[in-house]
Amino acid sequence: QVLLKDGVLFSDVPQNIRDDLEEGRSGADIAIEAIRRLRDSGLDTVYLVAPIIKGGARDYEAAQQVIAAFR
Repeated sequence: QVLLKDGVLFSDVPQNIRDDLEEGRSGADIAIEAIRRLRDSGLDTVYLVAPIIKGGARDYEAAQQVIAAFR
């Protein structure tokens, strides 16, 4: 899941990632870094969830940034 600072979360998020978000790092950047680490360890497929804004809207532009990083 690509995260937003004040978005809806589906699971526990490690404190270091929460800290990055609070300091202004984008969820897309965090997701790109995580996916790169997974790819480096041999994983070649991920299921990407667009950030969910409170109220149910999605931030598809952030998801597109992540997708574009791997094209």
